Amino acid sequence: MNKILLLLITFTISTVLLSAQNNSGISVNIEHPKMGDNSFINRYFQGGENGFRKYFEENLKYPLLLVDIDMEGEVNLKFRIGKGGKATDIEILRGFDPLADDEVVAAIEKMPEWGAVPADESDTGIKLTVSFALNNELKERLKEEAKKEQEAALAEKENVSVEKSSSNKIVVKKDSVEIKSPEFPGGQEALDEFLKVNMKYPKRAIQMKIEGRVLYNITVTEDGEITNIKLFKGIFIDCNEEAFYLIKKMPKWTPGTRNGKVVKMDVLLPIPFVLPK
Repeated sequence: MNKILLLLITFTISTVLLSAQNNSGISVNIEHPKMGDNSFINRYFQGGENGFRKYFEENLKYPLLLVDIDMEGEVNLKFRIGKGGKATDIEILRGFDPLADDEVVAAIEKMPEWGAVPADESDTGIKLTVSFALNNELKERLKEEAKKEQEAALAEKENVSVEKSSSNKIVVKKDSVEIKSPEFPGGQEALDEFLKVNMKYPKRAIQMKIEGRVLYNITVTEDGEITNIKLFKGIFIDCNEEAFYLIKKMPKWTPGTRNGKVVKMDVLLPIPFVLPK
């Protein structure tokens, strides 16, 4: 009876997961290479499972642009531990946004070498699921931290001052030059509502469970017209085309200004595609 029960449990539990969570809204699940064997990481990664958790806590960050557009999702990938204990053959099985995908891959690439993995265990494959999830408190904290870092870096690099206007909009001043970027009429909230009302999520993208963020470079003229629409980074041809049509349907923007004078400016515009739940 005990042997039968043990077999049932073995077949029921198909993976053994190690979860590493940090205070940045990211959690990491690792599928151990051998069913029921959770000792591989303990044996060969410096610091074992705790060291593995700590590594991801210190090396994974939620991309700020995804925080700004409330983008959540999962990155599924696999890699091997090759000869010499180095992670190799990193492959995204299913991503959700290029920035998040790149963040995870970079963390794997920078991972320190594992211990002396014996020949019969080299080329061991490991699968990861990295989840990016937000809540209101976390969003505010990440935005504030990122804003401070950006302002400090900008001030140091360009010798500029960064101020807030009466409308709470960031204004950059450099050598007595005041620049205000173009914006959708009504600001980010109005842009989000426009996309929500007008977006037709491509059927093929839904069927294939494709989501992410399409980036377009656009030029906003002195009259607020959108011109020179160029794809910067796409996710799927149907989504790229839908994003293009959405931009073409947009009303005139509030043009940018330089020292109070209306001027033509370029903008990098993200169009998020989030699968309906």
